[in-house]
Amino acid sequence: MENNNQKIEARIDSIQFSEGKTEAFASVTIGDEFSIHDIHVTDTDGNIDISIPQDVSAVNGEKVSADAAKNIIEAEHAAILQAVDHAYARKLEEQQAQEAVGPNEGMTM
Repeated sequence: MENNNQKIEARIDSIQFSEGKTEAFASVTIGDEFSIHDIHVTDTDGNIDISIPQDVSAVNGEKVSADAAKNIIEAEHAAILQAVDHAYARKLEEQQAQEAVGPNEGMTM
């Protein structure tokens, strides 16, 4: 995916399935120059939430969270989320295809 002449590549690094919920972690590379790791993807009954890693600090005794990586241009932020969403959808399709084949099917001796 390209946005503003920047190539944005996303991949799913790990994925776990549980009852009614799927959790994944993704990485994004922007323009072969910058990367963001540990992007959290949560899929609960088809509701997908993508979260950029957070920095947590205390301000006046209050816990404050903020994105660890910030985009200057909002369109870039949307492009990153879209790239992760597409990578997640591809990973789910791969998982479903593997399950359809079965553990011993498709193997030749």
